[in-house]
Amino acid sequence: MTPSWRIRTSTSPELLQELREEEIRTVAARIPAGARILEVGAGTGTQARWLGEHGFGVLAIDLPGAVGPEAQVFPVAVYDGVRFPVGDASQDVVFSSNVLEHVTDLPRLHAEARRVLRPGGLCLHVLPSGTWAFWEAVTYYPGVGPSVARRTVATVRRGDGPWWRRVWSAVRFLAPRVVPRRHGARGVLLTEPVVFSRRAWVPHFRRHGWVVEEVLPLGVFYTGRSMLDTRLDLRARRRLARVLGSSSILYCLRPGP
Repeated sequence: MTPSWRIRTSTSPELLQELREEEIRTVAARIPAGARILEVGAGTGTQARWLGEHGFGVLAIDLPGAVGPEAQVFPVAVYDGVRFPVGDASQDVVFSSNVLEHVTDLPRLHAEARRVLRPGGLCLHVLPSGTWAFWEAVTYYPGVGPSVARRTVATVRRGDGPWWRRVWSAVRFLAPRVVPRRHGARGVLLTEPVVFSRRAWVPHFRRHGWVVEEVLPLGVFYTGRSMLDTRLDLRARRRLARVLGSSSILYCLRPGP
């Protein structure tokens, strides 16, 4: 039997919880009291629950199968990825967190957001920054490499079957991990620092009819490889962000004329 090794390929749940709590405090401060919020791509509903605890009316939606019901901490409605399941001009805020970079049909999403917003409504999108994408690529091998190497060697030495079968199993395991995959729906790994940058997103939003009211780096540094999770608290990550850059950015938008 091939030994099982833990391979860290994403942010740990503990760190992610802290980061999202920090993020939602900044988001909530920009939302009018008592607002009706549509959260797109809500996942487990964690941030929707926090927004509800801040006194907002929240409808959380996501794609079928995005997260199983057993993992949800807040009711998350399933929608078809095309039309938001709410009426025209019915929402004060459309909110998403680390979602837009994965959406393949952004013009449709923007059109739906404009449709459901009331006059004077607000769009709040948190997105990974170009800084995050750069450090994601840089930390891939230090973050994942040791575990992958141990698993590969263990498969060759202690796997099932003759040596050639063990080598073949190791190659099949290693091949897709030699080059890290891109995170979002556009570009390739090496272009994501540009694709994720504010220099790319701000013109994109303007082209699709939004007025960009605020671009706010959230001021915390982290990587998708979850390096040094337990060794760096939020205070240290804020200090790192001043030097290395913020890993996420909040874009505050209103529909243009």
